[in-house]
Amino acid sequence: MSKNELVKRYCLFFVAITISGLSVSIIAKANLGITPIVSLSYVWSLHSTLTLGQTTFIFNIAIILLQYFFTEYAIKRFIINAFLQLPILLLFSFAIDISKIFLDVLLPTEQSYLFSLCMLIIGTICLAFGICLQLIANVAMISGEAFVNAVSKFFNKSFGTIKIIFDVSLVSSAIILSLICTNFETIEGIREGTVFVAVSIGFIVRIMLPRLMFLKSLFKFNY
Repeated sequence: MSKNELVKRYCLFFVAITISGLSVSIIAKANLGITPIVSLSYVWSLHSTLTLGQTTFIFNIAIILLQYFFTEYAIKRFIINAFLQLPILLLFSFAIDISKIFLDVLLPTEQSYLFSLCMLIIGTICLAFGICLQLIANVAMISGEAFVNAVSKFFNKSFGTIKIIFDVSLVSSAIILSLICTNFETIEGIREGTVFVAVSIGFIVRIMLPRLMFLKSLFKFNY
């Protein structure tokens, strides 16, 4: 792979991460349930002075460190891989917070259910679009996906199986944290929107990805 192609791939990847961060904020603003990958971070942000982007950053730092126990890399190579994930995580977290600021200014505080539902659908489509761009760029993985990939290789299980277990674990942990923080009065952040995103995202990616493969030719990617 030439240096020019590598630069173009990383540029596309960083655009994809920015879109993914924006998508998370749109879904959060819809207030019908957050995406599984940030569900625990979202509940944490509701009960602290930290923003969703900040709690997402801290949580994913922990996820990066946990990868060490599921990898056969030497400590030096692991540290290098961990540091390579930091700019990606920083951009993702920053995109969440910046886009939330703009959405809070542009969108009304009071929203009808229909308006929230439209936002949820738009956010999910945008998230699928960001995932497709990441797959086309094919240069790196966001820390949550990298963790799932490491665990699936360690236990010799399919990525999809571990991904489901990982997402269910995050949502379950978010529910438990929410119940503890609200004295078992309510569940925050986990609603019908969470189920919608979890069920529909893979389907949307499967539909969208083949229709975006022209980007490989447009950017002159070799594979």
